[in-house]
Amino acid sequence: MSGGVLVDEHLRLAVDHGSPGLHWADVLTATEPRPAAEAALTLRRHPGCRVVAVPAPGGAVWAATPVGLITVTAQPAWQAGSLVHTWLVLGRPALLSVVLAERQSLTLRAESSTSLSVSRSTSGARTAR
Repeated sequence: MSGGVLVDEHLRLAVDHGSPGLHWADVLTATEPRPAAEAALTLRRHPGCRVVAVPAPGGAVWAATPVGLITVTAQPAWQAGSLVHTWLVLGRPALLSVVLAERQSLTLRAESSTSLSVSRSTSGARTAR
């Protein structure tokens, strides 16, 4: 997508708190560290979900997706999960990394030279360029 703006609206819920409606969520997140295998299992248990993002030991985030597990080098898990979801919705190449660029901005890098910068707008929605 060149020069345009994408707003990816999705339902993100915290799996830690047993939020009602987990089966409707597009993105599930956790605040406590969990093994990568647990993120993948949670994704399988919620077939409508596209991303499960959980803190990993050492400050990274595991993001389980239908195409595999991604190690995200930025926190928090809720933001990383939403950004990985945006990438998947765009149909971009397989992710290699997610890098924290600024406090409210992350850059996703893929196998090709494709990248996506995502930041929070004043309305709270995430926009991608």
